[in-house]
Amino acid sequence: MVIGLFILNTLCSQDAQIIDSLKNMIITTPESDTLKPKYINDLVWRIKFSDPDTSLILLDQSEALSEKLDFADGLGNSYNSRAVIYTVRGKFDSAITYYNLAIDQFERINDPHGVAFCVGNIAVMFNFQSNFDSTMFYNLKALKIRKDNGLDKEVAKSNINLGVIYFEKGYYETSLKYYLDALGFYENMEDKTDVDYNNPGIIYGNLGNVYQELNEYAKAKQFYLSALEIFNKVGGKRELSNIYNNLGGIEKVNGDRQTALGHYKKAFSLSKEIDEKQEVLISCVNLSIFYAESKNHDSATFYIAEGLKYGKGINDKKHTIRLYISSGNILKQQGLLHKAIAQFNHALELSNEAGIIKNKGEIYLALSGIYSGLNQTARAFDYYKLYAAAKDSVLNEEKHRQITDMATKYEHC
Repeated sequence: MVIGLFILNTLCSQDAQIIDSLKNMIITTPESDTLKPKYINDLVWRIKFSDPDTSLILLDQSEALSEKLDFADGLGNSYNSRAVIYTVRGKFDSAITYYNLAIDQFERINDPHGVAFCVGNIAVMFNFQSNFDSTMFYNLKALKIRKDNGLDKEVAKSNINLGVIYFEKGYYETSLKYYLDALGFYENMEDKTDVDYNNPGIIYGNLGNVYQELNEYAKAKQFYLSALEIFNKVGGKRELSNIYNNLGGIEKVNGDRQTALGHYKKAFSLSKEIDEKQEVLISCVNLSIFYAESKNHDSATFYIAEGLKYGKGINDKKHTIRLYISSGNILKQQGLLHKAIAQFNHALELSNEAGIIKNKGEIYLALSGIYSGLNQTARAFDYYKLYAAAKDSVLNEEKHRQITDMATKYEHC
């Protein structure tokens, strides 16, 4: 299963000396000085993943001080950090609320970087919830703010995220264009001292996704390995988990199922270590499919149950659909056809709710086969016709035109 990696605007540096210095400055700075909430926010930004509970307590202090001092920059950065913590915990609605609160503060002080930063992350939240129209809208909004204000590095980040959206819609050539535009920016930077090397790593990983979908597996693997090299040096466990999941997909296609399983388990372990709920969910999807294909029903069922727990908790319809499909396939293998139908119908219901057409063909074909096995020929034929319609390239062309029109209208407004 190919997973596109968005850029979630955040930093992961945890320099112990800087952390100790910030703690001392927080203690010695009077509460009447706006530097105090600034130092608290800086500390939180460095420990938010390693110690989120303490971070939330510190943010309470920062927000109280910033409100007392009418310090908009302090409030904006505090709200933004809180939103990032809620994101990692899978509380996407709460994250969106705090990103919007941060935007209000950054607009007060005319900080386009801060505004675009939060708008771009709102787009990521909607993508996690499979709301593609809102994802596109907010990404284009962030892109426009960045272009209007000459934020070239931020433009490159928006291009990466737009590439992910087009990729997930199945428009690989358009996706490729956005990724290559972003990569060209990083490769052509005269001053590379300020490069966030996570971003080229994300681009390499996403280029691997495109070539995997185009069945160019050797090229895809090389991009994944390039991404892995970068993330082993500067990336976090979230990024590494993503790449190991995708490398697992490559090795499975290549017939090396043992190596594929090792990659999937590595991804699962990394994401569990940091409780990165969406990456845990993705790993559960891949492991459930792997074990279902191996007819190891007990292991497959375990990962389906684990994944559904995470998927429902973070309202991730896209990957939850895959779990229901895996469950349906297992029940079909076991001859429990009516229970299998129920699972495929759950998948179909979520697909309709989220407007996801990518998996519908697979679902319709499975239902057609089941009804054929139940000697319900008419229903089997009806689902086969739906399967054929889902593969209709005219539908994809129309969808592509609509999205392109939306982008054109927004960028010229």
